[in-house]
Amino acid sequence: MDLREAMGRLNGIPGVQGAIIVDGEDGIPVEADVMEHIRAPVVAALAAQLFRRAARSAQAAQFHELRSLQLEAELGNVFVAAAGPLLVVVVSDQDANLGLVRVEAARLAEALA
Repeated sequence: MDLREAMGRLNGIPGVQGAIIVDGEDGIPVEADVMEHIRAPVVAALAAQLFRRAARSAQAAQFHELRSLQLEAELGNVFVAAAGPLLVVVVSDQDANLGLVRVEAARLAEALA
């Protein structure tokens, strides 16, 4: 799977404002395709930190391995999917089709893992 093509499919979903491939440990963007107003390094760091904490909580609650995480806020959403040591992060507005975001992000995560 071509990374740019897969990120383009994510960004082609109405309401999606960007896709970022993130180093899950360091929270540093590896690849980003986001709208100009999205600060990819900030979103990457936030997503990685939230995912690490949620993964620890899932383990402590004996839910085993965390696969994805979704943050819904007043002005938008952040979806994070595990891809081995990487994370697929998608930023969207409230009107995005989150089911389609999940499917496309999971496909990309599977290809990267």
